[in-house]
Amino acid sequence: MQTHKLSKAPNNENKIISATEATVLVVDDNNVNLTVIKKLLNKALINVDTAKCGRDAVKMASSNKYDIIFMDHLMPGIDGIESLHLIKRDDCDLNINTPTIILTANADSSIKDKYLAVGFDDYLGKPVKPEMLYKIVQKYVPDNKLIHMEIKNDNSSGKVYECQLTHRIKTHKDTCIKAQIENIRNVCNELNTVSGIESCGSSETYIDVLEQYLQNGNETLLQIEQDLKKSDYHDYKIRVHSLKSTSSLIGAMELSNKALILEEAVTKGNTDIIIQETPGFLDDFKKMLQNLSIAFSPNENSEKDNEEKPPISKENFEAAISTIKEFVSVFDFDSADYVIKELSMYSAPIDDEVFFKEIKKMIKNVDHDDLMPILERRIH
Repeated sequence: MQTHKLSKAPNNENKIISATEATVLVVDDNNVNLTVIKKLLNKALINVDTAKCGRDAVKMASSNKYDIIFMDHLMPGIDGIESLHLIKRDDCDLNINTPTIILTANADSSIKDKYLAVGFDDYLGKPVKPEMLYKIVQKYVPDNKLIHMEIKNDNSSGKVYECQLTHRIKTHKDTCIKAQIENIRNVCNELNTVSGIESCGSSETYIDVLEQYLQNGNETLLQIEQDLKKSDYHDYKIRVHSLKSTSSLIGAMELSNKALILEEAVTKGNTDIIIQETPGFLDDFKKMLQNLSIAFSPNENSEKDNEEKPPISKENFEAAISTIKEFVSVFDFDSADYVIKELSMYSAPIDDEVFFKEIKKMIKNVDHDDLMPILERRIH
């Protein structure tokens, strides 16, 4: 995520759009999809709530007014269509007129018409393309909440981030990202990293998404195996559909295409194909997870024990925290995370160890609302 590089207004290269007063709800049962959409929306300084199931979405919509709701279709429990109808029938009427956008990997135009017919206001294909997401934002966020700003070609950013570490952090960040992407390319031959980076909007987000994909992988693998064993083809289809979308998002097109074949087999009731092809499909998925695990394995010497770390002065520590505050204030959590990594190379002042652990966790969780008050109290 790049600071101040927000979504560009269509047909106007000298304008950027943000919506700091807008709040949207994103509903998807897959953490990978939530990560991508949330980070893309954060680039436009939009406040984002997330829900991992339809029931949570209905509950959140009954107590919070949203400017847009992005709703996945296929989810365990109540699906996106049922969730939409429950939100629109809610007695509180908070979101009865809120534009609700269906998120789905079904790209057929007739499917799109079906979604519009059941009450959705628009359609956004998965994997989500940044430019299409920003068009939806510009179309449905009220005009009084959209901010159009001129892009100024100046070099005054140093005045904003007045910290001796900033240049070193940026250089270190760029170097680390390039090295990590190159390592992923070398280890994971099945990945089209160019496509993945384009879909995710940036190299930083792509790396985060791959980590989420890896973290969720073993659970997804086990769930599909259990669904097949129980002949639960309803949940099997939901999980394979989700894996099709996330695999396409990261550039694992061969795996995504195999998932599509299995999804269509469920739709057609062809259990023979499901039984025959699933084991090979899962073997390919396991190999992908193994390769990603190798790519993300930390270097044995990358983390020093506390006693081996050099101390950092109180003055430099405070300067770095001030830089973090500036990054977080514009939702640039990627850059804030690299400041954290830079600080982690040193031993924090003793009276700041608890504080440092707390903000480190919040930055990892992209917890803007709770983190900013803490940083503001710290940096006056």
